[in-house]
Amino acid sequence: MFKAICDKVVEKEIEWINSNEIKDFISDKDISEGDLYDSLEILSNNYLIEGSVEYGGRIEFFKLTTFGFEIFAKYFFPEYEEITRKVLISIVNESSSSNSELSEELNTTRILIDFALDSLELLGYCKLSKTVGGNVGVHSISIEAKRLAGELSD
Repeated sequence: MFKAICDKVVEKEIEWINSNEIKDFISDKDISEGDLYDSLEILSNNYLIEGSVEYGGRIEFFKLTTFGFEIFAKYFFPEYEEITRKVLISIVNESSSSNSELSEELNTTRILIDFALDSLELLGYCKLSKTVGGNVGVHSISIEAKRLAGELSD
């Protein structure tokens, strides 16, 4: 279930997922609707997804957390580490200041850039400002980020 959610996020380049989209995916598998909602609750309890509980106590809309995506990437998307490295170097050396600039510069989807930026922010390497439209601005790059980018560029 978790991999299916992650694959859908990467494939569709979406942040929020409606559980109906996952229902469609599992319709041909031997997974009941009850199991789907139990799985979503377990994933939420383990901080892999973040969702809104609707009437009836079910998670209907949710998004993959940065932590969740990193777990997925570790096992199923090894190039993510390289993308994150390139994003770090680019925000330090190229002064790229938004997710759209980075996406264009690195020829990578915005959703992957967004997860990389979130990871870098969680590590304290930068600060991000986000807008409702999905734009992400990068600012306040730390000295640790600058040093690490220098080491990775060598």
